[in-house]
Amino acid sequence: MCHRAADGGRRAADSANARGPVPLLLTFLLFAATPALGADVTLRAYLDRNEVGVGQAATLTIETQGSQDVPAPNVSAADGVTVRYSGPSTQVSFVNGQVSASVSHRYVVVPTREGIFTLGPFTVADGGKEYRAAAVNLKAVAAGQAAQGVPGRNEVKLQIAAPRKRVYVQEPVALTVTLTVGAVRVDDLQYPTLPAEGFTLERFAEPKQTREVRDGKAVAVLRFDTTLVPLRPGTINVGPAHAQMSLLVGSGRGRDSFFDGFFGNYRKEPIVVASDALPLEVLPLPEAGKPADFRGAIGRFSLDVSAKPTDVRVGDPITVRVTIGGEGNFNAVEAPAIDAGAAFKVYPPQQVNAPSGGEETFEQVLIPLRDDVREVPAVRFSFFDTESGRYETLSRGPLPLTVHPAEQAQEARVVQVPQEGSNAPRPAEKLGRDLVYIKDAPGTWNARGEHFFAQAWFWLAVLLPAAAYGALSLQMRRRERLRVDPRYARFARAGREASAALIGAGQYLRDGEESRFDDALSRTLREYLAAKLDLPPGAVEADNVTRRLGSNGAAPQLTQQVEQVFATLERVRYAPSAASRAEREESLRLAQEIVAALEKQRYRVLASSALALFLTVLAAATIAPAADNRAVASFYEGNSLYGKGQFEAAALAYEAALAGGQESAALYYNLGNAYMKLGKPGAAILNYERARRLAPADADVLTNLSFALEQQKIAAEEPVWRRLALPLAERASSATLGAVSVALYAALLLALAVRLLWPELRSPAVRVAVGLAALLLFAGANLGYRVARYDLAEDAVVTQTGETPVRFEPSADGTTHFKVTEGTLLHVLESRDGWLQVAREDGRRGWIEAAACERL
Repeated sequence: MCHRAADGGRRAADSANARGPVPLLLTFLLFAATPALGADVTLRAYLDRNEVGVGQAATLTIETQGSQDVPAPNVSAADGVTVRYSGPSTQVSFVNGQVSASVSHRYVVVPTREGIFTLGPFTVADGGKEYRAAAVNLKAVAAGQAAQGVPGRNEVKLQIAAPRKRVYVQEPVALTVTLTVGAVRVDDLQYPTLPAEGFTLERFAEPKQTREVRDGKAVAVLRFDTTLVPLRPGTINVGPAHAQMSLLVGSGRGRDSFFDGFFGNYRKEPIVVASDALPLEVLPLPEAGKPADFRGAIGRFSLDVSAKPTDVRVGDPITVRVTIGGEGNFNAVEAPAIDAGAAFKVYPPQQVNAPSGGEETFEQVLIPLRDDVREVPAVRFSFFDTESGRYETLSRGPLPLTVHPAEQAQEARVVQVPQEGSNAPRPAEKLGRDLVYIKDAPGTWNARGEHFFAQAWFWLAVLLPAAAYGALSLQMRRRERLRVDPRYARFARAGREASAALIGAGQYLRDGEESRFDDALSRTLREYLAAKLDLPPGAVEADNVTRRLGSNGAAPQLTQQVEQVFATLERVRYAPSAASRAEREESLRLAQEIVAALEKQRYRVLASSALALFLTVLAAATIAPAADNRAVASFYEGNSLYGKGQFEAAALAYEAALAGGQESAALYYNLGNAYMKLGKPGAAILNYERARRLAPADADVLTNLSFALEQQKIAAEEPVWRRLALPLAERASSATLGAVSVALYAALLLALAVRLLWPELRSPAVRVAVGLAALLLFAGANLGYRVARYDLAEDAVVTQTGETPVRFEPSADGTTHFKVTEGTLLHVLESRDGWLQVAREDGRRGWIEAAACERL
């Protein structure tokens, strides 16, 4: 049978888990899926209903999957049952790129007395093999005693299931609401609703669909999954769940037809299906054995801890990264506390990723205050294990650490950051004499990763001048053709002249001069059609004209109008007095419509081109991104934190601004400064490089980038040939070069337009055009190199501390080819299984671990 679930339109906003109707196509595709051609042949049998009244009919379907050539099986009638074969139905489907085929043979089964009747088992032979389907049972009851109410109501069932009936408070529990649809057609299906008392529910996910055979009967099964979290101990009842839908009641063209729901004689009967309640026993967390650092994490977890760098000086920041994985209530997981004592300056932990069902990561900054510190303290994480029923504590560390005494020149790098609200004095910032201070305003925002050639202004600047010049060229060519080609001139002027002549003919008719009107109308129409259809004057007859119009693709209505006008003109020519004034007025109207229709067809191609250009420009105009107020707010928040010396928090604020999908040169520049303050030169150079690509002429960006490279002892040398041949490629952004190029392009087209419009200025216009073309070639070469080198090429910066080996092959055992220091810019050539093939500026190539770099 064909079951369908359609969008009912209105969301159940009063339920936390109601998400609107299940789409119509969702369930229909479920029943269209069949095994692929060439797969094993399978046979199954099912009834459209298992209980009928005496004398009522049920449909037995024997379905063969994997073949369409299987003959109809013989179905023997049991005592008290009549069976009649009603015909086959074949189907070929394309699902996920695979072809599937099936054939269904249907039988009408009518019981003649009460009882339970067994039909089958059934066997068929195909290709020398025999296939078998299990028997089915049909129950016949007294007429009028079959299930009442909405027909098919008992074919829809709703159930709630959970993997366990005993759970703990705050323990996430997987919950499944299953809707089973039997031999009925379903429409307007809504997501189930479930009252939440004593627990919370997540939104239902998209339903999972299967087609199954239960008790010899084909059913559709939709499973709605969610997660339940009990809030209090004791027994709670989950449900009952309710699902609202409509049953299609009536008769259609035929069973299993997709068009039944659209063209059959159906009526919708709304129903609400309810499940039984599911009792859950919720246990309290035990007090015995509860660790002091337990913060409410429930489930099964793992703990991973790392610290970088581990070779530092007094005052250098160390980032401790804590990753908690596993299964459980991640919304209640907090960052483990690090008991560092007086040996470290400890900053609040920051959550790196959003909570998920897989893992959660925190980062915390520690600053050693003495050079006798030898380890990062151990990290402990406690949780309640729901499977074992007891508390568990995971511990990682301590981690070895080397701390060197602070040199006098480096004393200023000790980041003594006052806590929020603290009155502790802020020390002088000696590093500021080397770094240019952050920028106060974010400057121009762009969509992150968007190139200038994907923006509306570029396409408008390219398409509009080209369209204007193209239109001008066509007009000038038309003017020249009118001058030298008499046939084309007659063709072009025919519409205008015919319209004027028809107006004059109409005046004759209004003045009562019928004979002059007849002559004017006949002469005008014949001259116009001769010019338009390129016919000799003597060949302008109804047959020739309609034949030529038909070959040109004219509409049938137009040819009928031509035939009608010619018939009237013919009658008027031989019997002028027989034609009435109304007939003459109708002939004039038809002639005007013929001229208007043929003139409209003339401009159809031009109108299509103009429409295509308009749609292209409209599409380009929708590309421009909207400003993100949250990104602006995060930028200024980062500036405020930076000014207070809270560089770690400032960096996180700047990163939050980037997370919104917006970017600006000032944002990358400020983020680079924050990372330099934190002693992360690789991350600083990465962001300075990003800022330089957006604003290559910004003196502050170039100064701080040069300073960072100097600190890392990385030489930044621009090749001489590039400075001479492409001087603008490194000094102007791609957007600036693009704007200059399109301006020169528009000026070049303007000069060429002057050459067309004013022949006396042809010579100076050509000279100007040649000069503009040379400038356009120079700007275009710089633009092309910059786009290829920076916008489309893949680059990365080494962010791993110390020297990182670049190997001959993508393997940890590969021989080291050369080493790169933190902050080195590399060109990415290929990516493979966690490795990058890279090239240095000097051309040397090798493989580096992807985790050691970050792409620009």
